[in-house]
Amino acid sequence: MDATKPGSKAGALAASALDKGRERGLRSLLLGIFILGTISLTPGLAKALKGNAEPIFLVQAGMVVASAAFYGSKGIRSRALFYACSLAVLAFSCASFALQGPLSEGMIWLMAAPLVSSLLLGARLGFATLLTVFGFGLSLMLIQSPSLAAWQAPLSAHPSAIFISAFTIDAFLVAALALFTREAQQAAKRASELERELSLMEARLKGQDTELALHQAAKALAQDESAKQRALFMALIEHSRDLVMLLDANGRIQLASPAALPLLGLEPEELKGREFFSFICKEEHEDQRAMFASSLVAGLPTFSSVFRLVNTAGAELPVEASGSNYLYNPDISGVLLTLRDLTSQKEAEAKAEFFEHYDQLTLLPNRESFMHEAERAVTIARNRNRVFGVMAIGLDRFKRINDLYGTEAGDRVLKIAAQAIRGAFRNDDIVARYRGDKFFALFPDIRSQEHIKEIIAKAEAAFDQVIRLDLGEEIKLSASIGVALYPNDARNAEDLARNAETALYMAKESGRDRYRLFDAKLNGEILERQKIESALNNAISDKALLPYFQPKVDRNGFIVGAEALVRWKHPSGEIKSPGYFMDVAEKSGSIDSIGQLMLRMTCDMAASWANQGLPQVPVSI
Repeated sequence: MDATKPGSKAGALAASALDKGRERGLRSLLLGIFILGTISLTPGLAKALKGNAEPIFLVQAGMVVASAAFYGSKGIRSRALFYACSLAVLAFSCASFALQGPLSEGMIWLMAAPLVSSLLLGARLGFATLLTVFGFGLSLMLIQSPSLAAWQAPLSAHPSAIFISAFTIDAFLVAALALFTREAQQAAKRASELERELSLMEARLKGQDTELALHQAAKALAQDESAKQRALFMALIEHSRDLVMLLDANGRIQLASPAALPLLGLEPEELKGREFFSFICKEEHEDQRAMFASSLVAGLPTFSSVFRLVNTAGAELPVEASGSNYLYNPDISGVLLTLRDLTSQKEAEAKAEFFEHYDQLTLLPNRESFMHEAERAVTIARNRNRVFGVMAIGLDRFKRINDLYGTEAGDRVLKIAAQAIRGAFRNDDIVARYRGDKFFALFPDIRSQEHIKEIIAKAEAAFDQVIRLDLGEEIKLSASIGVALYPNDARNAEDLARNAETALYMAKESGRDRYRLFDAKLNGEILERQKIESALNNAISDKALLPYFQPKVDRNGFIVGAEALVRWKHPSGEIKSPGYFMDVAEKSGSIDSIGQLMLRMTCDMAASWANQGLPQVPVSI
């Protein structure tokens, strides 16, 4: 990404940093030019001082200390004082240089060190200037000392003495130009780093808590007022998925992030100057204003609240607000408010709560909800001496539908059946999906036997329809029904539901598409059959049904065939013959599953015999 690309916020910030670096380098170059101009004026300054160099050096030393004190300061006045002191040091050094007359070779050697320092430290103009001019002044003062007079005369005649002025000018030029180059390079590097940090910050915002990120950025800005920290802080606001606002102490909006448009329906610029509390719903308006004011008065650094905003369309949106008090921070000077839209969260919570009580496929109440209503109905009927009924409805041959057409078709049948049952009864009658293909209904007030028959007739009529599947297949719906009444058949909700299910089983036993009222005389037999059916289904799943082979032998004693007979290895340890469970299997619809299991296991056994080299014989199942 181009750091100077105008369409990018990060690029614009990086370009700003780059421009500042270039400006700083240009100021350094101009300072070098001022230095050269000062050098050209030194002869007149030297003549005015009348040859006295030692006071010049003392003033120069003081200026060096002052200049060093101002070096690196951020304020405009401090920078100006630094440059002024540096120029003064240079002027006094050049004055002392002009007072000395001819240069000796010793002067040249003594000046070599500060000259090299100037070249090496040219990328830092302030230090280079101080070292160079202070070194020149110190060298000149040492050469002026009487103790060195013995070798001053021979050295002053050295031919290279004439080049020292040129070296001095070159040193300052190199220092200024080197600084300009390095400052420009560092500015470009800082711009690149800034853009990268902004991009990383934007990426982190997608998975990081906005409130935490803003708090960290604001804290860093309070400690470091650099343009980089300021840019990062603003980038956090610009790229936040949550709505971020900066409020004054009265709750007026000073700044808003782009998230204002999707949440409130207004552009950030339209929010400036408006009172934030005007967007809170009327019922919570005053409470939130009071909470905001009391938090500021108490000096709380942070506070949070949950309330509803009203957008321009009049819709109420639940939000979680987190505030951080930065009124004390002059770079922020406000209350930073992060507003997170809780609409999706509230919808998810409501959906989860709904499906705690309702079936996800049919949207009917689930078993838990039905049992709660049944317990409530028992209490009311007991107190008012009433009769109510529980109806169990089971789809006929539903397992076959799943096996033939798949679970998608089965789910569609369940949905249609649920709609049909719900539509057959009154709104105050409770209809629920109990489990699997079973539905339960509760009728709170049974008036007579005729009333029971009317209710059953409505339930039967609900299944008088044909369902057409996607591939054109047609399925004729039918159901078996069982009914149990309070208080005749049971006196609590659990027993009522169990007895209604027993009556349903009796209806299926008698040929399906029928109804039965619960009969206590047959209850023991029905419960035993239900127990066998449940255990048989487990046996099919666990492959506890095994083929036993009865051989066919010819007159010579050779095996010429075999018959596979099904046996059940019962949990009790006994081997049960088909007479124990086959009638239940036929009536429950699991006979087909048993046949498929026997066929598969017999084929596996025949393949095993062939692998062992045994002669192949026909096997009947």
